[in-house]
Amino acid sequence: MTATPVYEFPLDWYQFASATFRIQSSSLVSNRPFLRGKNVKGPYAALWVAEFSLTPQQDPQRQEIAAFFSRLDGQAGLLRIGDPSRLQPWHDRGLTASLEAWSDSSTWSDGTLWASGYLPPDVYVQAAAAKGDNFIVLGGLPASLSNCFRRGDLLQLKPNGIPGSSPSLHEIQVGGATNSSGQIGVEIRPRLRQNFVLGDQATLRNATSVFRLVDDDQGVMSITPPVLGSGGFKLVEALDQVP
Repeated sequence: MTATPVYEFPLDWYQFASATFRIQSSSLVSNRPFLRGKNVKGPYAALWVAEFSLTPQQDPQRQEIAAFFSRLDGQAGLLRIGDPSRLQPWHDRGLTASLEAWSDSSTWSDGTLWASGYLPPDVYVQAAAAKGDNFIVLGGLPASLSNCFRRGDLLQLKPNGIPGSSPSLHEIQVGGATNSSGQIGVEIRPRLRQNFVLGDQATLRNATSVFRLVDDDQGVMSITPPVLGSGGFKLVEALDQVP
């Protein structure tokens, strides 16, 4: 059986007038008519849902975006996208980086310096974790760093460093500091969809998940002649791709 390809929504196209990107939980609920209140069991599913409204687009980007959605073949296709408001952990978004030269006082070829102080874009799983766990330990971070993560930061887990087609985007629920070895344990949602082992990768920058369109009418561009286009799309995480 041929695997369905995953098409990445380019970062250059992250030009949105508005967006929502959140975890939606689903539980089994029944009313308690005599005792009042509800019986709640679950959640039986927790998945990312997203809605994007594009800023007005001009050609050639307008027609390129339209062609991107044509290529998805409606709900049948898979696309990879992230939250445009959380492309970096808060530590990096709130950081005023210091600019430094290399140890030999050299600079980049254009004379610019490199920015220091940011978290590494990729770290690793420090301890094995099982499907259904809501906690994971990460390593490869700066040692003894206070406020390394904050509530709501995102990370994308990659078995063997490969993103694949299985969605594995997670939101950190409690922030904290790293220890003297550059390690930190974090509570996450959604819970893990598969097992992870020591050395698997965790991406902190431009973290994404895999989605499907909610229906076959998403991504339609409305044209204001001659070349101005506007539109939007709604997505639901592709949990059918979870092994």
